[in-house]
Amino acid sequence: MEQEAVFDVGNFDDRDVSLNETPRDPTHYLQQVSVSRARCPEVVTATKIPVFEVGSSALPKDLFFTTDPPSEQSIAMSKRFSMQRAFVRNQRSKWKEEAITFKWPSLRNPDAWRIFCLEERKNPFPIKPKDIPRFAHHRGNPPTLRLLFNLSQSQTFLEEGYTRPLFEWIYALMLVLQKPLWHDVCSSIRQLAKHSRILRNTLDEKMPNSSKMHEEFSLFIAIVGVYFEQLDLADQISQLDDETDETSSIPS
Repeated sequence: MEQEAVFDVGNFDDRDVSLNETPRDPTHYLQQVSVSRARCPEVVTATKIPVFEVGSSALPKDLFFTTDPPSEQSIAMSKRFSMQRAFVRNQRSKWKEEAITFKWPSLRNPDAWRIFCLEERKNPFPIKPKDIPRFAHHRGNPPTLRLLFNLSQSQTFLEEGYTRPLFEWIYALMLVLQKPLWHDVCSSIRQLAKHSRILRNTLDEKMPNSSKMHEEFSLFIAIVGVYFEQLDLADQISQLDDETDETSSIPS
């Protein structure tokens, strides 16, 4: 059954109708529509447009952030970190009573902070004799509780490269971060997790301590992703299989 025409365009020779010119009037436009429709094939097939797909050969899978549940390893690391934060929190009042008068480096001078934290030790922050062996790898001031509790929330330092002392400093500072996080602090630890993921995925397995560094980067990712609830950055269940019992301790 043919559909009845709504508008009568009259009799015309479709060979005289050009589809490339601008319609001269409504009737001419309808003639173009009629000719265009008549010239269409009776059967139309769709052609799939090729789409570039990013495969595993392009980027590591765990560089893509998802909303899947965190891995068991990440949850275990976060729980250990939470227990250590509780211990540190209980020590805060004790060390606050022993405030130290010290001229801190300027927040606008990252080089001074790098020297203070990683290169040059200051006498106002003595270390107990029993803790000296634990900080044998520190040339600068190690992150003891006495020092940490004399820092304000706005004081910070600039990382340069990656070393064990730097790991201990970052870990110790996250132990004393106040929740809820300030906006700039949240942004900083998210950058830390992203950078840790990149470093972990580019580790050379032949390097000394590469396994240890892998665990430390995973720990940072777990703390930021699970404990500080930045779940889009956490390692997912499919990304990591092995559990680790390694953690860091903060002597007083």
